Amino acid sequence: MPFGRVEHWSAVLSEEALATIDVRDGEKGPLVVQAVKARVQAKMDRRRIGPEETLVVVRERQGNGSRKHDYYLSIASWQTALAEFVRVTKAEHRIEECLKRAKREAGLAHYEVRTWEG
Repeated sequence: MPFGRVEHWSAVLSEEALATIDVRDGEKGPLVVQAVKARVQAKMDRRRIGPEETLVVVRERQGNGSRKHDYYLSIASWQTALAEFVRVTKAEHRIEECLKRAKREAGLAHYEVRTWEG
């Protein structure tokens, strides 16, 4: 298969090609996404081809009805479950929540450092 852009490939995927995954409960209800994985080789430059990697495409419906696509390359084993890839990609929000809570508890919620003179 010739090289192509991932957004073009994911735009023509059928609904049957995508798995629906219930990731976790969110602030506004359950976080449900559609995802697919594929083995790919990326171009490093015009002459070199990179190693084989796992491409994970996650599609999520936004509040306004549009769809947001996120693309990830991973060197994890191909046998890794798609649900595990999706869980990890959506963990960033949990990490941000933990950092915000820690700042509040430490009294740093409104603390900003603009300059520092040594």
